[in-house]
Amino acid sequence: MKTDGLTLYKKLVYSVLLFVVVLAAPLSADSLYYEQASGKLIGFNVGETDSPDYPGWYAGNSTEVWQKSGFIGRIVYTGPATTFSFTNSGPTATGTSNNSFYFTRLLDTSSWKEFFLVVRSKGERHSGARIDFSQVNSVVVQPGGTITMPHGGGLEQVLIGQEGYNANGEKGTYDGSNGYIYKYPYKFVWMDVTLIRTANSSSLVPNSLYQSNITVTAQSGTSLPLLLSGEYEGPAYYSSSLSYDPVTGKLIGFDVGVTDNPSNPTAYDGKKKEEWQRSGFIGRIVYTGPPTTLTFTNTGPIATGTQENRFYFTHLSNQGSWKEFFLVVRSKGITHSGTRIDYSEVNSIVEHPFDTITMPFGAGFEEVESGKEGYNIFGTKGTYDGLNGYKYKYPYKYVWMDVTLIRTANSSSLISGSFYESEIAVTAESGTSLTLLLSGEHGAPVGDPPSIYSFGVMKTIADPFPMSDLTGRTTPTQGLKVGAVTYSSYETAANIHFAANAAGTSDVFLFRNEDNNNIWFRYYLAFQATKPNRPLEQVTLAERFPTATQTVYSPIDYPYRTYTWNYLEGDLKIYLPDQVNPASGIYTSTVYCFVTPIH
Repeated sequence: MKTDGLTLYKKLVYSVLLFVVVLAAPLSADSLYYEQASGKLIGFNVGETDSPDYPGWYAGNSTEVWQKSGFIGRIVYTGPATTFSFTNSGPTATGTSNNSFYFTRLLDTSSWKEFFLVVRSKGERHSGARIDFSQVNSVVVQPGGTITMPHGGGLEQVLIGQEGYNANGEKGTYDGSNGYIYKYPYKFVWMDVTLIRTANSSSLVPNSLYQSNITVTAQSGTSLPLLLSGEYEGPAYYSSSLSYDPVTGKLIGFDVGVTDNPSNPTAYDGKKKEEWQRSGFIGRIVYTGPPTTLTFTNTGPIATGTQENRFYFTHLSNQGSWKEFFLVVRSKGITHSGTRIDYSEVNSIVEHPFDTITMPFGAGFEEVESGKEGYNIFGTKGTYDGLNGYKYKYPYKYVWMDVTLIRTANSSSLISGSFYESEIAVTAESGTSLTLLLSGEHGAPVGDPPSIYSFGVMKTIADPFPMSDLTGRTTPTQGLKVGAVTYSSYETAANIHFAANAAGTSDVFLFRNEDNNNIWFRYYLAFQATKPNRPLEQVTLAERFPTATQTVYSPIDYPYRTYTWNYLEGDLKIYLPDQVNPASGIYTSTVYCFVTPIH
């Protein structure tokens, strides 16, 4: 299959009332049930290895681990003291070297990830007090492993003259009124269960679902299945990034009636005097990644009737009305120790679209292996031996450009009381890009200025991808991640929505056969906001995903400079509620993404 893009969609929402009747078992029978708490049964990252990843660290350790990402939840029990056994009820991984538990790929049992379980036993008194009676962790490493539950739990009562427990779990003989009425010291007992993924794995396949079914059984034969599922998204990698840091600069409010002095590029090129104090200071463009060359292009309105091939603030409705400018750039870096280095020492000029600036040094937090050349926190180069500090791949944690626009004397038919606009894209060799949406004004315009924001949608799956990647993905939580959405703005909040057509009026998403448009099958779209963290939601025509506001730190001036930022990041996922068996071929689909600014 192949995806051409990503879209937004709306859909009718139906309210459904589900009535469930539960027939309670007699109080004297034991019971096992699952309580999620802050855990989960699905969505485990099988590409992750927990730290530490060996059982000996956890066994007998008093440190609780339910805060880890592998927390499954609680297994709650009522009944007499018992011993629980943990067994693997499928699927069975093949080619393993240990008798352990495994997430196994649904379509290939030789693809797996090993894990074990950390268990903590607790109980709730009849008074409501919760007791961590085990006080330390136990470990279940292999199928057939057991956990002893030394205390019973339940509401069953004793007869007068029999030994029982009061609400605080104290033992005594019940006389009909003294409170020693309960057969067990606890109302219920439970196990906090957390899976710990080891470094052992085999042939993990990106974008694939993995499964592990574990059955927990009491001595009475009462059992509870835990149907666990995970996903492997692929190996971690460090990609290059570009971001905007305002500092004392701005993206809006430039006076297009001003001509800077001097206004000739040669007056700045190769000069040592810094220019960030000028009124045309835009801010910093911050980069992480390997050494690169950055290209500046005009992606905004095209001014007409210009004499020079430079950059222009252009009137929103009259492209013949414009003001010319060029950019002065100064490249710098900050070491891992926090020292700022003006390594370029002089200014460079970006006068024309497609002019470039070379960043000769890489930046980021990526580390090298022992025996490889790296850098210490001061940017000094050396061979890393695992201890000597030469662990960083790049000499800087960030490199950046101070960017200042210089307005020349060239202009055409400036209109008083108007807004002007210029869009400049800065692109690294890796393809990573950042768009600077600049707004200027002449005179005192009435009304809201143009919305200034950055919005991007990135495809995150191979093109085309096999139909098998959608196997078993029948719910939003099991959806296949196909795209990542990012929105950021220093000035503008917005609503994001998705649709299946360019008009934004359909939420019926279809994969269509490239050779025969009449052959298609339907899929569904879901959006998971990750920043801020919000619940996974099915995309519908009515659904809007609002941006949030947060305080962000300047990467260079951390922690002393902060900004209020409008932002939204999230993942687009697709799933198939119904099994489909389409004809062979290549299928394509487009998802449309819409941004509605909120003024």
